Order: sequence, then C-alpha cells, then structure tokens
Amino acid sequence: MNNNFFTKENDRYGSGSSKWDLFEANGYPQDTIPMWVADMDFPTVPEVIAEIEKLARTGIWGYTYASDAYYQAVVNWQKTRHNHLIKKEDISIMPGVVTAINVAIEAFTDVGDYVLIQEPVYHPFRIQIENLGRQAISADLIENQGQYKMDLATLEEMIVKHNIKLMLFCNPHNPVGRVYTRDELIDLSEILLKYNVLVVSDEIHGDLILPGYKHIPYATLSSETANQCITCTAPSKTFNLAGLTTSNIIIENTELKERFDRVAQKRALPALSPFGLKACETAYNCGAYWLDQLRTFIASQYQISKIFVETNQLPIKITPLEGTYLMWLDFRALTNNPDSIEAAGKNVGLWLNNGKIFGDSGRGFMRLNLACTEKTLNQGLVKITKMVEELAKTK
Repeated sequence: MNNNFFTKENDRYGSGSSKWDLFEANGYPQDTIPMWVADMDFPTVPEVIAEIEKLARTGIWGYTYASDAYYQAVVNWQKTRHNHLIKKEDISIMPGVVTAINVAIEAFTDVGDYVLIQEPVYHPFRIQIENLGRQAISADLIENQGQYKMDLATLEEMIVKHNIKLMLFCNPHNPVGRVYTRDELIDLSEILLKYNVLVVSDEIHGDLILPGYKHIPYATLSSETANQCITCTAPSKTFNLAGLTTSNIIIENTELKERFDRVAQKRALPALSPFGLKACETAYNCGAYWLDQLRTFIASQYQISKIFVETNQLPIKITPLEGTYLMWLDFRALTNNPDSIEAAGKNVGLWLNNGKIFGDSGRGFMRLNLACTEKTLNQGLVKITKMVEELAKTK
C-alpha cells in the first residue's frame, strides 16, 4: 500500500470545505474534529489530479459534452467492478444522485402519492419526497442486537395499502453499512415485481465494499429487475470528487429513460462540467488500484475503532460495517435523547451526524466518517470517550 495516499495530514482549514470550515456556524468549538459529512480527507487518484491540472492550465473551460471515451469508461467500470452490463444509451449524466432522485420522483409519481423508503436512511430521500408534495412512508429496517435486515412483510403491506408506485432503495446502505446479499435482493425484488413497483436504487457507495462482501446491483438480478430500475451511481464517494458534480444514472428501460430525461430537461439543470467529466473518466480508467488500497485502509480504520471501544469498555455499540466508510454508533445504553448526544459532541469538540436526521429509528445513534487519517480517527475516538463520560454524568 502507498501509505502516502491515506496517512498524510492535509490541512483543509480555509479551503471552503463544508466539513472543516463551518464549526462556529454550527455551534462547535474551533478545535473540533469533523467526522460527519461523507467526504474524505484524502487527495484523489494521482492520475485524476494530473488530468485536472492539465485541463486547468488551458485556461479555457467552455461548454462541453460527454465523449464516447467518457461513456466507455463508465460502461467498462460497471462491467469489471460489478458485472453490470450496460451500454452508452442507458446512461443519463446528472449533477448528482440527489438531483436524479428528485427528477425520478417527479417523473414517476403524482402529487400526494406515497413513496416507499426504509429508515434509518439517507435523509435527502424523505426531504426530496416531501419537497415535491409526495408522502414518504417507511418500512423501517429491523434492528436486532446491532444487525439490520429488511422488513419485507411490512413493506408488502405498505405497497398494497398505499398503492406504492416508487421505492427509493439504498444499497450499500447509508447509514447502517449493510451490503445486501443476493438472496435478500431477490426476496425484495419478488415483492416489487409482483406489484410493479419502480425502484430507484441509490448505489453511490457501491464501490466502497469491505473485504468479504460483494455489492450486487439490483438491476443485475434479472432482465425484469433491470427493466424496473433506475440505478444511481457516481465517482464522487469512491474517489472524493463530490465537488465536481458528476453522476451517472443508469436506466435500461428505454421508455423510462425517455420519461426521466424529459423531466430533467425541463429543470434547466447546470451544463456538464469539463472538470467533472475528465475526473470521472480518468478515475474509472486509472483509479482501481487506488480504490483497492482505500478499501483496505477503511477496513483497518473500522478494526481500530472496534478495538478501541472494546479495550476501553465503552458502553456504545458499533454496528457491523460491510460497506461505505460510515460507521453507525449506538449510544442508547447511555441515552435515547439524540439532542443530548449531539450536545455532548459539541462540548468535547467532535462533530458527528445525529442519527435522528435519518428517521425516528435513528434516534440514539450517531454516524461517524472513517475516511480520515488514522491520527484523526484516534483523536476522534478519544473525544468519544469524553462524550461517554459526559453522558454518563447525566444518566
């Protein structure tokens, strides 16, 4: 492993970083360790940096288009990494996955319709549904001793009762870190196909899988699932490119893609970014070695965290992590009050995501970002100890 990729400290203060430059605005002290929003503290793939620098030096960044080479890079990546066989015509390029989810909700549901989710889940799901005048309804994941699984019985009841047309699905799951097995996905698909429910599958973390697990795109289960699925992918989480606003939405059903694209075109979305296109193409063509080292590093960060919690006998639980670089921490042995946990974090200078934003079933949990240096992680773990001490005083 090239340790320089993931061990070098990078000073992000004053860089316009949402993660590092908004402490005071959110009530945190200046010495806070930020381990919340899902971006990494590492520079991206060296080949991507070189190509972006080359493009920047031209000084001309006019309107652009996605070349055949760009599409081929996306097609090849999906085939080699996920055995997802797609073609250029299946891809709609969007500024981001959340934008794509918004477009899909408008394209395939009506105002007042129920849209199905599975909380605790990425909070923009509910926000986008409700912003568009639809109703979010959740078949909450079942949690038992830290293990999460889908509640398919409740899910089917909700589909029937509320005439569900659309489900927003998250795999790998943010925030609980599940990577669903083929059998689990097949069981889900049988219900969704039975009732003709369209699936928007958010697979933005699909490249970030820990050793021993495998991401299976929902659309690859069968020709039927491919025909009833909108797969949301992006290089942003994988290669730390979120600021370059480029995502690839895969829609293999021609009719669905035409409807999706019509709504997107009405939105007057931003023009494609030459930097985003170049970064995505280069990352997919050259970045596999970097990603494989990142996955090993994230697995190490997870193990360090588990050992720390066990060694110090902290009364919190770490949910088993199968994918993403986001660790789901259970503080419920100390308190079920999410505001008390967040307040403790502010007092000790540790910024985590409050689990309540992911739905009511996230209350008592916090989400921690492992995509930082080991030094930063250790500093954060020490602050968690201080959080625990503070919460124990008020228990």
